[in-house]
Amino acid sequence: MKKITFILPTKNRVSNLKKFVSHHKKVFRNLNYTFLVVDGSNNNNYKQIKKICYANKFTLLKQKKKGFMNACFESIDKVKTEYCTFLYDDDLLSPEIYKVFNRTLNRKFSMGYGIVRDLYINESYINNKFDKIKISNYQNIQVLLAYFGYNQLKIPFMPVSPICLIFKSKFLKKWKKYLFLFCKKSNFRKNILLKQNIGPDLIIYLLQILDHKTIFLSKPYIAIFNGHKNSMSTILGKNKLQIGYWLAKKSIFENELVKNKIIMFKIYNFLYLSGSFLLIKNMVLKTLGKENFFNDICNEMKDLKSHKNAEFSLFECIKVILNKIIIRLNCYA
Repeated sequence: MKKITFILPTKNRVSNLKKFVSHHKKVFRNLNYTFLVVDGSNNNNYKQIKKICYANKFTLLKQKKKGFMNACFESIDKVKTEYCTFLYDDDLLSPEIYKVFNRTLNRKFSMGYGIVRDLYINESYINNKFDKIKISNYQNIQVLLAYFGYNQLKIPFMPVSPICLIFKSKFLKKWKKYLFLFCKKSNFRKNILLKQNIGPDLIIYLLQILDHKTIFLSKPYIAIFNGHKNSMSTILGKNKLQIGYWLAKKSIFENELVKNKIIMFKIYNFLYLSGSFLLIKNMVLKTLGKENFFNDICNEMKDLKSHKNAEFSLFECIKVILNKIIIRLNCYA
């Protein structure tokens, strides 16, 4: 069986790492894997994490530059296996996940999705249960469009965290180059994607989907993302998250990675609609004297509308809104 490297960035969370490693040894028992722990902890915590890595025969990399994305980038040259992905020490994976990973190892690109929940709501991390999964195949355009307001996959929302897939390790350099080129255009992009680390994870999915004609998608969820007060998502705030993921999607349109004009038309109208929502939201925040990115989003929207493939359709925007409503209603049905 081919070996997988699980890249695990961590910082001053010794107890989290202990729980994660202890539980996921059982989850990964059907896989051939190794861990690459990238640690940005202070000296005291680093010593404890070093002990955990030594006891489990993990590779430990001491982070040189501050910041989550730097931890990810510093890991790239240290991955020696053909396949890899990123894991996070406050999330939980299903024992069924090996089925998803094994399909990819057998050249059938597969992915799953997760839900957000307080993992300690049942008092114990391991009391959270998962169902058996079923894997179905789709054309890559079907899966791609689900990220752009045309979700016909019968899942509540599309994945962004890379813990729900594995990919070829050589892709990491392509991903880094892609990010740097996209962010080169403005300090706003650098701040949101590289400093706030919102969006690079989604770009992994979008590029991988475009690289594979057929996508195998597992249902129901195979991961639980811990929605606690100290989680990255909570700390960064919903506004920044929405902006970062919008920028990630905009990068696909801007770089013309989709050659089909009809699909580009649909993607543009989704970006126009969701960008307009962000613009109004940040205008309100600006009026209230709160942190906002109104001027930056104005510039991004001008850039979007000036693209040669920009073609607005009110009908397409209405379709996106209706699709969103239907998905929400199905979630609560």
